[in-house]
Amino acid sequence: MKLGAIDCSIHRQSLAAEPLTDSLKEILNQSAKVVSFIKSNSNNTRLFKSLCGDMGNLNTTLLLHREVRWLSRGNVLTRLFELRHEFLMFFEDHPFTLSSKFYESEWFQQLAYLSDIFS
Repeated sequence: MKLGAIDCSIHRQSLAAEPLTDSLKEILNQSAKVVSFIKSNSNNTRLFKSLCGDMGNLNTTLLLHREVRWLSRGNVLTRLFELRHEFLMFFEDHPFTLSSKFYESEWFQQLAYLSDIFS
């Protein structure tokens, strides 16, 4: 392992050890709500999977996270970030209260930051 990779791991661990700010907690909660909106309805799940497949994305399923599993949160946030274009298209036909967040670049920057921390 190179020195830079070790520094990166140490930095991530120190970030992860700090409590999340209120704004990052809100992003985490909003992310869970977005995923739950699709996963809680079998029709939404099927339509979203079909949309992802039509767009050529290999990741066609969403992951639910459990509060106690750190790695699961990272996977959910990473998948949400990777599928952001598919979410935008899905929300055009299936309105959701948090769909406006997908047009906010700052929200996505914080989502990417969270994804990196939890990964």
